[in-house]
Amino acid sequence: MSVDFSSVQNHYERAVFEQILESRWAYPLITDAALADVACLALNKLPVRYVRYAVDLCFYMTNDDRAEMNRAVHQSVQDSLQFMSQRLAKA
Repeated sequence: MSVDFSSVQNHYERAVFEQILESRWAYPLITDAALADVACLALNKLPVRYVRYAVDLCFYMTNDDRAEMNRAVHQSVQDSLQFMSQRLAKA
């Protein structure tokens, strides 16, 4: 029996990755190699929401829920970028 779990994902991953790519230019000390660390920091600050397909979660969410998720992702990414930038400045 072959089971494929490749469609299982943390809903926040894509949002965090996109937010990092949009915001990274404000943090010149952070190298491309360090962006994966930033993603780990940001994702660890967010609750885990596993889904098979993004539409599964979005279908059951209100507009307020979506806005709160977006706010949480933005804040988590900004905090993580600032933390990494401060650490690299001290190095």
